[in-house]
Amino acid sequence: MESNLKETIKSIRENDWIIPEGINNYELTLEMLRNIGSTDSELRDDLILTLLIKIIIENRISKDEIMKLLDICLGKDYLFYNIGQPSDDSVFKRTFTLLVIEAIIYNNNQCEKQFIKDEKLLDVYRKILRYTNLERDVRGYVNIKGWAHSSAHTSDVLCVLAESKAIGHEELIKILEVVREKVFIDYYTYINQEDERLARTVTCVLDRKIISDEEMINWIKSFYIKDKKYTNEEEHLRENIKIFLRSLYFRFKNLNYDKNFISNIEKQIDMLPAYF
Repeated sequence: MESNLKETIKSIRENDWIIPEGINNYELTLEMLRNIGSTDSELRDDLILTLLIKIIIENRISKDEIMKLLDICLGKDYLFYNIGQPSDDSVFKRTFTLLVIEAIIYNNNQCEKQFIKDEKLLDVYRKILRYTNLERDVRGYVNIKGWAHSSAHTSDVLCVLAESKAIGHEELIKILEVVREKVFIDYYTYINQEDERLARTVTCVLDRKIISDEEMINWIKSFYIKDKKYTNEEEHLRENIKIFLRSLYFRFKNLNYDKNFISNIEKQIDMLPAYF
Protein backbone atom coordinates (compact mmCIF):
# COMPACT_ATOMS: atom_id res chain seq x y z
CA MET A 1 0.00 0.00 0.00
CA GLU A 2 1.12 3.55 -0.75
CA SER A 3 0.68 4.64 2.88
CA ASN A 4 3.00 1.90 4.16
CA LEU A 5 5.62 2.67 1.52
CA LYS A 6 5.39 6.37 2.34
CA GLU A 7 6.06 5.74 6.02
CA THR A 8 8.95 3.38 5.19
CA ILE A 9 10.67 5.97 2.98
CA LYS A 10 10.02 8.76 5.48
CA SER A 11 11.79 6.75 8.17
CA ILE A 12 14.70 6.17 5.76
CA ARG A 13 14.83 9.91 5.04
CA GLU A 14 14.91 10.67 8.76
CA ASN A 15 17.89 8.31 9.03
CA ASP A 16 19.89 10.33 6.46
CA TRP A 17 18.57 8.11 3.62
CA ILE A 18 20.29 5.01 5.04
CA ILE A 19 18.26 1.88 4.31
CA PRO A 20 18.01 -0.47 7.34
CA GLU A 21 19.85 -3.79 7.06
CA GLY A 22 16.63 -5.79 7.19
CA ILE A 23 15.38 -4.29 3.92
CA ASN A 24 16.52 -5.70 0.56
CA ASN A 25 17.58 -2.70 -1.55
CA TYR A 26 16.50 -4.18 -4.88
CA GLU A 27 13.11 -5.33 -3.60
CA LEU A 28 12.54 -1.84 -2.19
CA THR A 29 13.60 -0.38 -5.54
CA LEU A 30 11.00 -2.48 -7.37
CA GLU A 31 8.29 -1.57 -4.87
CA MET A 32 9.06 2.12 -5.33
CA LEU A 33 9.03 1.73 -9.10
CA ARG A 34 5.59 0.15 -8.92
CA ASN A 35 4.40 3.37 -7.26
CA ILE A 36 6.37 5.82 -9.43
CA GLY A 37 3.15 7.06 -11.05
CA SER A 38 1.43 7.95 -7.78
CA THR A 39 -0.65 11.14 -7.83
CA ASP A 40 0.62 11.86 -4.32
CA SER A 41 3.33 14.36 -5.24
CA GLU A 42 5.15 14.03 -1.91
CA LEU A 43 5.41 10.26 -2.27
CA ARG A 44 6.32 10.36 -5.97
CA ASP A 45 8.63 13.38 -6.08
CA ASP A 46 10.11 13.94 -2.64
CA LEU A 47 10.35 10.34 -1.45
CA ILE A 48 10.33 7.69 -4.20
CA LEU A 49 12.27 9.62 -6.84
CA THR A 50 14.83 10.96 -4.35
CA LEU A 51 15.58 7.54 -2.89
CA LEU A 52 15.57 5.77 -6.27
CA ILE A 53 18.15 8.21 -7.62
CA LYS A 54 20.33 7.76 -4.53
CA ILE A 55 20.15 3.98 -4.88
CA ILE A 56 21.14 4.14 -8.56
CA ILE A 57 23.82 6.85 -8.40
CA GLU A 58 25.40 5.50 -5.22
CA ASN A 59 25.37 1.91 -6.57
CA ARG A 60 23.36 0.52 -3.69
CA ILE A 61 22.15 -2.21 -6.02
CA SER A 62 24.33 -4.25 -8.38
CA LYS A 63 24.97 -3.34 -12.00
CA ASP A 64 22.95 -6.41 -13.06
CA GLU A 65 20.04 -5.18 -10.96
CA ILE A 66 20.37 -1.68 -12.47
CA MET A 67 20.18 -3.24 -15.93
CA LYS A 68 17.07 -5.20 -14.96
CA LEU A 69 15.58 -1.95 -13.67
CA LEU A 70 16.39 -0.25 -16.98
CA ASP A 71 14.63 -2.97 -18.96
CA ILE A 72 11.54 -2.66 -16.78
CA CYS A 73 11.50 1.11 -17.21
CA LEU A 74 11.70 0.85 -21.00
CA GLY A 75 8.68 -1.46 -21.21
CA LYS A 76 5.01 -0.98 -22.02
CA ASP A 77 4.02 -0.85 -18.35
CA TYR A 78 6.25 2.13 -17.58
CA LEU A 79 7.70 4.40 -20.28
CA PHE A 80 4.89 3.48 -22.70
CA TYR A 81 2.11 3.10 -20.14
CA ASN A 82 -1.13 4.41 -21.72
CA ILE A 83 1.00 6.44 -24.11
CA GLY A 84 -0.88 8.88 -26.34
CA GLN A 85 -3.40 10.03 -23.74
CA PRO A 86 -3.60 13.85 -23.87
CA SER A 87 -4.26 14.55 -20.19
CA ASP A 88 -4.76 11.82 -17.63
CA ASP A 89 -2.85 10.55 -14.59
CA SER A 90 -0.88 7.97 -16.58
CA VAL A 91 1.54 10.78 -17.51
CA PHE A 92 3.09 10.68 -14.03
CA LYS A 93 4.19 7.08 -14.45
CA ARG A 94 5.76 7.77 -17.83
CA THR A 95 7.51 10.99 -16.96
CA PHE A 96 8.95 9.88 -13.64
CA THR A 97 10.12 6.70 -15.30
CA LEU A 98 12.09 9.02 -17.60
CA LEU A 99 13.96 10.40 -14.59
CA VAL A 100 14.85 6.91 -13.41
CA ILE A 101 16.23 6.16 -16.88
CA GLU A 102 18.15 9.45 -16.74
CA ALA A 103 19.78 8.43 -13.44
CA ILE A 104 20.83 5.07 -14.89
CA ILE A 105 22.38 6.64 -18.01
CA TYR A 106 24.08 9.29 -15.87
CA ASN A 107 25.57 6.57 -13.65
CA ASN A 108 26.87 4.75 -16.72
CA ASN A 109 28.37 7.95 -18.15
CA GLN A 110 30.33 8.51 -14.95
CA CYS A 111 31.85 5.02 -14.89
CA GLU A 112 35.36 4.55 -16.23
CA LYS A 113 34.30 1.07 -17.31
CA GLN A 114 30.76 1.61 -18.56
CA PHE A 115 28.30 -1.16 -17.73
CA ILE A 116 25.78 -0.41 -20.50
CA LYS A 117 26.97 -1.69 -23.85
CA ASP A 118 26.84 0.65 -26.84
CA GLU A 119 24.15 -1.41 -28.56
CA LYS A 120 21.97 -1.18 -25.47
CA LEU A 121 22.49 2.58 -25.18
CA LEU A 122 21.42 2.97 -28.79
CA ASP A 123 18.35 0.88 -28.01
CA VAL A 124 17.55 3.20 -25.09
CA TYR A 125 18.04 6.18 -27.41
CA ARG A 126 15.63 4.72 -29.99
CA LYS A 127 12.99 3.98 -27.35
CA ILE A 128 13.24 7.49 -25.91
CA LEU A 129 12.73 8.91 -29.40
CA ARG A 130 9.74 6.62 -29.93
CA TYR A 131 8.29 7.69 -26.59
CA THR A 132 8.82 11.36 -27.47
CA ASN A 133 7.00 10.94 -30.76
CA LEU A 134 4.02 9.31 -29.03
CA GLU A 135 3.73 11.51 -25.92
CA ARG A 136 0.81 13.95 -26.15
CA ASP A 137 0.56 15.13 -22.55
CA VAL A 138 2.88 18.13 -22.23
CA ARG A 139 1.38 19.70 -19.13
CA GLY A 140 3.88 21.15 -16.69
CA TYR A 141 2.56 21.57 -13.15
CA VAL A 142 -0.80 19.94 -12.41
CA ASN A 143 -2.76 21.37 -9.49
CA ILE A 144 -2.69 19.17 -6.36
CA LYS A 145 -0.96 16.28 -8.18
CA GLY A 146 2.29 18.12 -8.88
CA TRP A 147 4.75 17.96 -11.77
CA ALA A 148 3.96 16.04 -14.95
CA HIS A 149 6.53 17.91 -17.06
CA SER A 150 7.02 15.39 -19.87
CA SER A 151 8.90 17.78 -22.16
CA ALA A 152 11.28 18.85 -19.39
CA HIS A 153 11.95 15.28 -18.28
CA THR A 154 12.44 14.20 -21.89
CA SER A 155 14.99 16.99 -22.25
CA ASP A 156 16.87 15.70 -19.19
CA VAL A 157 17.13 12.19 -20.63
CA LEU A 158 18.17 13.48 -24.05
CA CYS A 159 20.89 15.51 -22.36
CA VAL A 160 22.53 12.51 -20.64
CA LEU A 161 22.16 10.50 -23.85
CA ALA A 162 23.89 13.29 -25.80
CA GLU A 163 26.76 13.08 -23.32
CA SER A 164 27.14 9.31 -23.88
CA LYS A 165 30.09 8.14 -25.97
CA ALA A 166 27.90 5.66 -27.84
CA ILE A 167 25.86 8.52 -29.31
CA GLY A 168 27.38 9.78 -32.55
CA HIS A 169 26.78 12.48 -35.15
CA GLU A 170 23.59 11.00 -36.61
CA GLU A 171 22.03 10.55 -33.18
CA LEU A 172 23.01 14.05 -32.05
CA ILE A 173 21.40 15.57 -35.14
CA LYS A 174 18.24 13.62 -34.36
CA ILE A 175 18.27 14.87 -30.76
CA LEU A 176 18.32 18.44 -32.10
CA GLU A 177 15.38 17.55 -34.34
CA VAL A 178 13.49 16.16 -31.35
CA VAL A 179 14.13 19.36 -29.39
CA ARG A 180 12.70 21.30 -32.32
CA GLU A 181 9.65 19.02 -32.43
CA LYS A 182 9.07 19.60 -28.71
CA VAL A 183 9.24 23.35 -29.25
CA PHE A 184 6.86 23.21 -32.24
CA ILE A 185 3.82 22.28 -30.15
CA ASP A 186 0.70 24.09 -31.36
CA TYR A 187 -1.84 22.80 -28.85
CA TYR A 188 -0.25 24.02 -25.60
CA THR A 189 1.94 26.92 -24.49
CA TYR A 190 4.79 26.01 -22.17
CA ILE A 191 4.61 27.95 -18.90
CA ASN A 192 6.84 25.93 -16.56
CA GLN A 193 10.35 26.63 -17.85
CA GLU A 194 10.37 23.76 -20.30
CA ASP A 195 12.24 26.13 -22.61
CA GLU A 196 15.20 26.23 -20.21
CA ARG A 197 15.47 22.46 -20.07
CA LEU A 198 15.21 22.15 -23.85
CA ALA A 199 17.90 24.81 -24.30
CA ARG A 200 20.17 22.92 -21.91
CA THR A 201 19.82 19.81 -24.08
CA VAL A 202 21.09 21.81 -27.06
CA THR A 203 24.23 22.75 -25.14
CA CYS A 204 24.73 19.10 -24.18
CA VAL A 205 24.71 18.26 -27.89
CA LEU A 206 27.06 21.10 -28.85
CA ASP A 207 29.50 20.29 -26.06
CA ARG A 208 30.28 16.99 -27.76
CA LYS A 209 32.09 19.08 -30.45
CA ILE A 210 30.66 16.90 -33.23
CA ILE A 211 27.98 19.11 -34.78
CA SER A 212 29.39 21.54 -37.38
CA ASP A 213 28.76 25.29 -37.24
CA GLU A 214 26.86 25.10 -40.53
CA GLU A 215 24.59 22.33 -39.21
CA MET A 216 23.90 24.33 -36.05
CA ILE A 217 23.08 27.52 -37.93
CA ASN A 218 20.77 25.66 -40.33
CA TRP A 219 19.01 24.18 -37.30
CA ILE A 220 18.57 27.63 -35.73
CA LYS A 221 17.17 28.94 -39.03
CA SER A 222 14.52 26.21 -39.01
CA PHE A 223 12.68 28.03 -36.19
CA TYR A 224 10.19 30.04 -38.19
CA ILE A 225 6.46 30.12 -38.87
CA LYS A 226 5.29 29.75 -42.47
CA ASP A 227 1.71 30.92 -42.08
CA LYS A 228 1.13 34.21 -40.31
CA LYS A 229 -2.49 33.87 -39.32
CA TYR A 230 -3.77 34.68 -35.87
CA THR A 231 -5.22 31.42 -34.58
CA ASN A 232 -5.04 29.66 -31.22
CA GLU A 233 -2.74 27.05 -32.73
CA GLU A 234 -0.35 29.62 -34.15
CA GLU A 235 -0.37 31.56 -30.89
CA HIS A 236 0.75 28.44 -28.99
CA LEU A 237 3.42 27.80 -31.61
CA ARG A 238 4.68 31.38 -31.75
CA GLU A 239 4.97 31.65 -27.98
CA ASN A 240 6.79 28.33 -27.68
CA ILE A 241 9.29 29.29 -30.38
CA LYS A 242 9.79 32.75 -28.91
CA ILE A 243 10.43 31.67 -25.32
CA PHE A 244 12.69 28.84 -26.46
CA LEU A 245 14.82 31.05 -28.71
CA ARG A 246 15.13 33.64 -25.95
CA SER A 247 16.27 30.98 -23.49
CA LEU A 248 18.72 29.61 -26.04
CA TYR A 249 20.02 33.12 -26.79
CA PHE A 250 20.85 33.91 -23.16
CA ARG A 251 22.27 30.45 -22.49
CA PHE A 252 24.57 30.73 -25.49
CA LYS A 253 25.54 34.27 -24.52
CA ASN A 254 26.31 33.34 -20.91
CA LEU A 255 28.40 30.38 -22.05
CA ASN A 256 30.28 32.50 -24.62
CA TYR A 257 29.19 30.34 -27.54
CA ASP A 258 29.91 31.27 -31.14
CA LYS A 259 28.68 34.83 -31.83
CA ASN A 260 27.40 33.67 -35.20
CA PHE A 261 25.00 31.32 -33.43
CA ILE A 262 23.78 34.15 -31.21
CA SER A 263 23.24 36.60 -34.07
CA ASN A 264 21.26 33.99 -36.00
CA ILE A 265 19.04 33.36 -32.98
CA GLU A 266 18.38 37.12 -32.83
CA LYS A 267 17.39 37.13 -36.50
CA GLN A 268 14.95 34.25 -35.97
CA ILE A 269 13.34 36.03 -33.02
CA ASP A 270 12.95 39.19 -35.13
CA MET A 271 11.30 37.19 -37.91
CA LEU A 272 8.52 35.89 -35.66
CA PRO A 273 5.15 37.52 -36.37
CA ALA A 274 4.16 40.14 -33.82
CA TYR A 275 0.51 40.70 -32.92
CA PHE A 276 -0.23 43.95 -31.16
